Amino acid sequence: MPAPKGNTNACKRNREYHDSLMRSLKQYESKDVPRGHALRKITDQLVELGLKGEPWAIKEIANRIDGRPTPSYNQSESVSDLIFISWDKNH
Repeated sequence: MPAPKGNTNACKRNREYHDSLMRSLKQYESKDVPRGHALRKITDQLVELGLKGEPWAIKEIANRIDGRPTPSYNQSESVSDLIFISWDKNH
């Protein structure tokens, strides 16, 4: 379902959290992580977990690279769960 007309929650000028997080990642520094390398350290750890077989890490990597899959028709639904509409032009 698309956002209502006029919704600016995801527009470029309304990304406070994104901007703040990116700023923190760029400015973060510790004895193990040089300034500006926090995001690289996080993604390296994500790849390591994916290579170890962590399902959620593999899924996250796939979603970031290929995009999230669109929802598909659930094959397990029974016919009684579906709505059928028929049109009789004589009535």
